[in-house]
Amino acid sequence: MGVLRWTEWPRTRDAGLAAARRSARVTVVACAGFYAARYGLGDRTVAIYALFGAVAAGGLSSVPGTPRQRARTLLVVLPLAMALVTLGTWLAVYGWAAALGMLVVGFLVTYSGVGGPKMVGLANGLQLFYILPCFPPYAPSTLGLRLAGLAAGVLLMAAAEVWLWPAPCPGRYEDRLARAGRVAADALHGLAADPPRRSDPASLLEASQALRMSQVPPDERPVSASARDRALSEDAGHMRHLLAQTRQLAESLERGAAPPGPAAQGLLMASAAACEDAARALSGRAPPPTRSWCRAAVRAFESYRVRPREAGTTPPRRCVTVRSPWTSRTRRIWW
Repeated sequence: MGVLRWTEWPRTRDAGLAAARRSARVTVVACAGFYAARYGLGDRTVAIYALFGAVAAGGLSSVPGTPRQRARTLLVVLPLAMALVTLGTWLAVYGWAAALGMLVVGFLVTYSGVGGPKMVGLANGLQLFYILPCFPPYAPSTLGLRLAGLAAGVLLMAAAEVWLWPAPCPGRYEDRLARAGRVAADALHGLAADPPRRSDPASLLEASQALRMSQVPPDERPVSASARDRALSEDAGHMRHLLAQTRQLAESLERGAAPPGPAAQGLLMASAAACEDAARALSGRAPPPTRSWCRAAVRAFESYRVRPREAGTTPPRRCVTVRSPWTSRTRRIWW
């Protein structure tokens, strides 16, 4: 029982053993690069920069994404790391030049965090790439050896991200939006039925809370300045508003409110179809949805509201047929 408790304790502190995997990868790569260069090639400079290249890229940097995405990010940032090592090597001739360079590099690296979580995770590692060559001795003649060791450490770290105890793939924010869209579509279909089916307000609230940034792991948050992340953030706001309105309608029906009329049922059906199509598109199973359902339903609802009616007469009924472009679901809206 005690052994089982000790083996389960790390998992309670480290979900999925992500930190343990990361520590093991950095240790293996740093030791392999250092000892291979020190005793295999017999060069201390290459060994030191291979060691610190692995530590900066894997230990001090926290790059979000899948293992392949993390490896791709390290390969993309390698030229920038080599440029920082070169800059630090040449500015180390004078202390004031190295200090001014640290001021500029620190500001640029810190400000680059507006680019999203990937740049934020790389900030500490990028600063180390400049700081390390600023330490004595001042030896610009070893720049080639420094760059070779740095490239070896980063390349080994990128390979280890994919093949050496890879971390589990994080979830996608698109999947959270797709689940919320399916929950909203089911609830809207139930409210549009005749008679309306009871919807669970708790499930709508849970789906809405799952879209809050505070409930999303840092690796999944769409917080960068890219068009994709801005679109996901705006979609989450619209989806949370839709879920809140749907929950209010479901609660009002539970309290005995009148069921929606024909035109309102058309609006609910159109909203449900839009949510279904958006969920398929976010899951990668369909192209982006169109707004034909919603446009037809809104026209029908507005015509139903403004059409004059004579006292004691029943106006003739009109009909419009709307069809989802990606599914076989159709609906005739009468008013």
